[in-house]
This record gives sequence, structure tokens and C-alpha cells, in this order.
Amino acid sequence: MLVATAPLVAIFLAYERRLSERGGMPLVNIGLFSQRAFSVGLGITVAVFMANAGFLSARSLWPVAYFHEGEVQFVSCVFTLIKQQICSSCHALQERFSRWIKPSTTSLVLGTLADMTRGKSDLLAENAL
Repeated sequence: MLVATAPLVAIFLAYERRLSERGGMPLVNIGLFSQRAFSVGLGITVAVFMANAGFLSARSLWPVAYFHEGEVQFVSCVFTLIKQQICSSCHALQERFSRWIKPSTTSLVLGTLADMTRGKSDLLAENAL
């Protein structure tokens, strides 16, 4: 099933691109993928969900019935520490990427002036996130 993901996504994106070129209404605005903030956010989201799914799968498949209570508590503590480490790493990545994609303007006035010089489609795409 995972093997079919990449070709199906490619087919879907090609269909959506063709549909928007013909003047139709695509489900996903393909132009969003060209924006750095959207692509980075999507990548971080996928990574967090994959880590969480792996953690929950490993923890739920652990044969708890074959261990004593102390061993179960130890394993649960180890899994909790691993999950905390993954969450802190993801948070650090999120902070690093947010500094990378945010504009350098620090005041509200300068940010508003910078937004006034941008195109309407850029602003709409940014606020759609």
C-alpha cells in the first residue's frame, strides 16, 4: 500500500494541474506547494504523524501480558521518554523552520507595509493556511 502512494499522489497532482489549466476548480491549489511555508509545514506534519503512529504501534503491540508489573512500568517509562524526546525534537525543528520562513519585519507597521506591496494571490494563499 505504501508503494502505491507516490504514483497515486503524482497522478492526483497531474490531474489537478490539468484541471486548473482548463479553467476548472481543483480540490487542491497546486500553487500552495511552491510556497516554502506550506511545504515545510506539510513536511513537519507528516513527520510528526509518522513518529506518533510508529510510537503507538510499537507500544500497542508490546506483549504486556508476559511481563511482571515492574517490567511493564519500566517499559512504559522508556516509551514515554522516547516520545518526549521525539516531541522536543519536533518542537526544535518547528522553531528553526518558523524562524527560517517568517519575514524579517519585526513591527506591525513594517509588516503591514510589506503586505501592501505583495500581490493579492500571495496574501490569499498565505492566509488559507
